[in-house]
Amino acid sequence: MRQNTFPRAEILKHRDFLRLQKQGKATRNPYVTAVFAPGIQDVTRLGITAGKHVGKAWQRNRIKRLIREFFRLNRHLLGRNWDINISVKKEATVLASSRLFSECKTVFLKVSEHALNGL
Repeated sequence: MRQNTFPRAEILKHRDFLRLQKQGKATRNPYVTAVFAPGIQDVTRLGITAGKHVGKAWQRNRIKRLIREFFRLNRHLLGRNWDINISVKKEATVLASSRLFSECKTVFLKVSEHALNGL
C-alpha cells in the first residue's frame, strides 16, 4: 500500500528546477514538455509547472492533480531514479483525464528510452 503514495519529499525544489534547466534533456508533445535528468537522490522526483497562461486556477490545479496521480500510479515505467519537471501547455486544459494520461505515458516512455540509451 505504501508504494502508491506521493510523499512531499518527491517534489522538486527550486534549486532542482534550475539544475534541470542547465543539465536536463527535454521531450515534448503538443500538451506537455518534460525536462529530465538522472536523479541525485534515490527516488524519482517530480515537479509540475503550470503558469497563468495555461488557464484559470481551477484548470491549472486540475491538470497538476491529474499529472501527480499519473506519476503516482506509473512511476515504475521510468526504470530508474530521475528528476523530472513537467511543464503544462495551454492545450492540455481541454483534455479528458484518459487522454492526458496517455500523453503523459508517452513522455514517461521517452524518458525511460533515454535510460536505456545511457543518458
